[in-house]
Amino acid sequence: RVASLSRNLGCPILPIVQCYDQPTPLPPAMLEAALKNSLAAPSNGTILFSQRHLESGGKWDLVKTILGSH
Repeated sequence: RVASLSRNLGCPILPIVQCYDQPTPLPPAMLEAALKNSLAAPSNGTILFSQRHLESGGKWDLVKTILGSH
């Protein structure tokens, strides 16, 4: 997805992953998949929105693990 968008636009991509548990809870597996997709080449990184929701939702450790593996 990132590669296709980058190719179509002809510019670098910096995806944003929304980490809210609204309007419905964000399952850890869905967050993990979104982060991995957002970090796939040719991504220039990712923006997480927002850290407060990751911490209050108990998902910050998952994010640190995924980011640490890249």
